[in-house]
Amino acid sequence: MKLNITIRDGYLHRLKVLPILLIIIGGFIIIIAFLADHLGYGDSGSFGIGQFLVALTGLVLLLIGLLGKRFIKFYRDMATLLLNMFVLLACLELGAIIIGRSYFQIKHTAIQDLPYYAAQDWTRTYWQEANLTQSYHYQPYVVWRHLPFSGEMININQEGIRQTPGAECGPTAYKIFTFGGSTMLGWGSPDWGTIPAYLQTGFAALIDRPICVVNLGEDGYVSTQNLVALILQLQSGNIPDLVIFYDGINEVIAAHESGQSSGHVTLAKVAARFEEQEHPLITWSKASRTYSLIERWFYRSEQKRDGISPGISVDPERKFDIHHLADSVTKVYLSNYRMVRALAQEYKFDYFFFLQPHLAVGEKVLTNEEQLIRSRMDPALADLAKAIYGNVALVSPYYKYLWNLEHIFDKETKQIWIDEVGHITPEGNQMVAQEMLAIIEKQLATK
Repeated sequence: MKLNITIRDGYLHRLKVLPILLIIIGGFIIIIAFLADHLGYGDSGSFGIGQFLVALTGLVLLLIGLLGKRFIKFYRDMATLLLNMFVLLACLELGAIIIGRSYFQIKHTAIQDLPYYAAQDWTRTYWQEANLTQSYHYQPYVVWRHLPFSGEMININQEGIRQTPGAECGPTAYKIFTFGGSTMLGWGSPDWGTIPAYLQTGFAALIDRPICVVNLGEDGYVSTQNLVALILQLQSGNIPDLVIFYDGINEVIAAHESGQSSGHVTLAKVAARFEEQEHPLITWSKASRTYSLIERWFYRSEQKRDGISPGISVDPERKFDIHHLADSVTKVYLSNYRMVRALAQEYKFDYFFFLQPHLAVGEKVLTNEEQLIRSRMDPALADLAKAIYGNVALVSPYYKYLWNLEHIFDKETKQIWIDEVGHITPEGNQMVAQEMLAIIEKQLATK
């Protein structure tokens, strides 16, 4: 009997000691998780996933020690709560995806209703495909490039290069590289209605050999990114006969967004991915469509309040003097011109720079639709555009292969502009291509 009492007492003692031991171990593990950075085992500058899992393990042991048998009920209740939260978040994310896609559809629908597009039988198909091409992947040195897409109106290959109909890119071809932003890429136009497509047709009529126009335009690219894109082609041994740069609008937008002269568009957002020290779970949540939708809603409210053009991601911390910034942007642009000139001498190709037309510059008589589009433009952006274009106009006579196209639409009475960030109709693209062809033909004939 005495032996049984001793065994029972020892068992009860262990039962009392075990919860205390679990509490001590759990607390110790949690402390280790939080001190891991100082001990050299954590993710520098943030509370990493590994630390989170270690701390969670310690918390479970701590709760078991504190709650004892009640932990099972606590666990069941928490599991039910977390499951419900997961289902709710999944529903929110699904809803955000649907709303996000609807946003692009609504935006594109507004453009579809413009008189030019309303009269085209290809409009519906084009904008359906355009809704599906808003995806990009990281590209070394130039930051982003379109993902491949194959459709009836839009075709982008594995390298992110949009198709130029009729291009004959054999070994004997006269090879033409065209660089620019989404206006060169051809946003708002089918494959056949882009500037490179019209150049392809025009050069085929001028030169008695196969013509290969390569559309290297990309959404948001500034002239510096286009310069880098050219260098990458040259590094790979892909040497052109002629290079065309078509820039200006994105130089203005990028500078207006960040207040800097040498950045690309969305500079603040891209930089934040490297500079912000935040928990990986926060980074993961920011990648969700729900977060993106909420951020867009708040940002649109601020844009409406501050009179900022929609679709432009302005850094709220930016501060700049318009004329000083315009001088700096002009300096960068002309520096890129000189670097292309040096590359042309080394690699034996011809080159032309065209400062593209801008809605805030020039003397076109705007249609009612264009006046509405112009009214949505941030006045500060318009003033910056005028300052930059004025600078380039003053110096362009000193740069033999730099041409200012800001007045190309001055005599046009029908609608050309389709939004406030510089996109134009296929007919506008054709006019630009014809002007480029006339200038290039004349200049090459005198060489």
